[in-house]
Amino acid sequence: MAEVITIDRTRSMVVLDRLTSVAPLGLRFHDANTGDAIGDGLNISAYPLGQPNAARSLFPNRRGVFVLHHAPGLRTVENGAGDDDYWNNLPPKKDFVIEVRDANGQSLVEMRSKSRNGKGDVGVNARRIRDFLTRVKE
Repeated sequence: MAEVITIDRTRSMVVLDRLTSVAPLGLRFHDANTGDAIGDGLNISAYPLGQPNAARSLFPNRRGVFVLHHAPGLRTVENGAGDDDYWNNLPPKKDFVIEVRDANGQSLVEMRSKSRNGKGDVGVNARRIRDFLTRVKE
């Protein structure tokens, strides 16, 4: 049975199908001193390990999270429903390189942390990076 959505008093629309798009990667950047989210002047790209010519740009969504879409080899991940069945049957993991460039000329630290098991990384990669930065500051 089709769903009917009312647009206004005179118009309605029949929804025949819904397409869910899942972003396989999202990144947010914060100023280490202030904790404020940053994004102005950042150019972020990602590509499969060993394939820099296949790089795709990440763009910020309305919450300031830079998201990756249409990356080589990730189409099946993007078209998932995002439900429990989706998370329990993910395709094999792929290694990607993330490059961050600052058009404003500020220095950025490049680092890599990767997960291989489970639903996402459940904050493990972020924790690894924070631990690393804490040791650098000491």
